[in-house]
Amino acid sequence: MYYFVNEYLYPMNSGIEHAEFKRLSLFKSMGVPAKLVTREYAPQLHRTMEKFGLKSDDVVNMFDFFQGAVNRETKKGLD
Repeated sequence: MYYFVNEYLYPMNSGIEHAEFKRLSLFKSMGVPAKLVTREYAPQLHRTMEKFGLKSDDVVNMFDFFQGAVNRETKKGLD
């Protein structure tokens, strides 16, 4: 498994994050397991992931990982 470590994933990203999305897509298309890892807490992470076409299996946040909340069902919040 390859992990691409990044600081954040926000609705407005730099070219670095967009390059990581493409790198992740390339690895997955070649059958190589890979994930994006984010270090900063982002309460809207899953909404942002949807915006960029990323699945829950594509991204893991270190805050979620260490508190055991990676595969949790969440209620839809207010917009």
